Amino acid sequence: MELVDVAVIGAGPVGLFSVFSCGMMGLKCCVIESMDEVGGQCSELYPEKPICNLPGHQSILAKDLIVSVKGQIAQFSPIFVTGQRAVSLERDEAGERFIITASNGAIVSAMSVIIAVGAGAFSPRKLPAEGACKLEGKSLFYSIKDKKKFNGKRIVVIGGGDPVVDWSIALSHIASRVSVVHRRDTFRAYQGNIARMNDLVGRGKISVYTPFSVKEMFYDDEALSTKIILSRAGIVGEGGSSCNTIAIETDYALAFLGSESDMGEIKNWGLSMQRNKIEVSQATCETNVSGVYAVGDCALYDNKLTLLMTGFCESIQAAYSISKKIRPDTSSKKACFFS
Repeated sequence: MELVDVAVIGAGPVGLFSVFSCGMMGLKCCVIESMDEVGGQCSELYPEKPICNLPGHQSILAKDLIVSVKGQIAQFSPIFVTGQRAVSLERDEAGERFIITASNGAIVSAMSVIIAVGAGAFSPRKLPAEGACKLEGKSLFYSIKDKKKFNGKRIVVIGGGDPVVDWSIALSHIASRVSVVHRRDTFRAYQGNIARMNDLVGRGKISVYTPFSVKEMFYDDEALSTKIILSRAGIVGEGGSSCNTIAIETDYALAFLGSESDMGEIKNWGLSMQRNKIEVSQATCETNVSGVYAVGDCALYDNKLTLLMTGFCESIQAAYSISKKIRPDTSSKKACFFS
């Protein structure tokens, strides 16, 4: 049994920064992470994605952010339990500590718990196009682990959220051609980045196809490339008329259609939840279960902004609240580290 002050569930960037926040308050942490490596989606789905909304960084790759935060928390010697899910949360017999059991039977005893699981266990939403499954891992990808493979290549980016806009901008500097396909005319991304993408469209660096959906994709042996058939969204052309369909030849296709997530056993812990998120007090990030906190994308309160910086701030709020509860005589002194 690992005996600590705080059990942090989830080792994405916000979970890791929660260790730093707790460490600055003099609190010892154990981190439970379902994946084999720490970093969450920053490591698993988009390690090469540039993050441009953090103070002090014009741009930092997601994988480099994780390396930086890991170095930042090393001074506090956190305990890591990786490749294991936190399956149960109970009070001990005295009601003073939480007992968290991992899927391999490992047990962590903690005074408080910080849940930082993002949207939960995730997997990328697959492209529902004919022939797409046959090209997965060959010319169709749902994440970018090494963007160097796209140097000088023709790229089609599919979707309409922030990853699509971010990656279309980033790849336009190294690819021979970038085409963006979205089933709507508008994109769900930061306005500043949409403006940057539109500027690149005007300069001929990016082509945008809206409103179009991917109908079919297949490998063209003669052209030695992948052919993508687009259909105008919401319109079914008679006999697949040319005015409603477009064919694009490309080397690689990248689909960023969001992810399918599951909060798993956390849903059974008696926490108040809405829309697969955990309701918390905005001031402290404490849930309806005293001593259990939620931060980052999994936390919900009125007017919540789902930003990385928001999660970092929430981790400080939670750590300070925990410190006041379990070490009231030192919490105000420790809080000065953040001033």
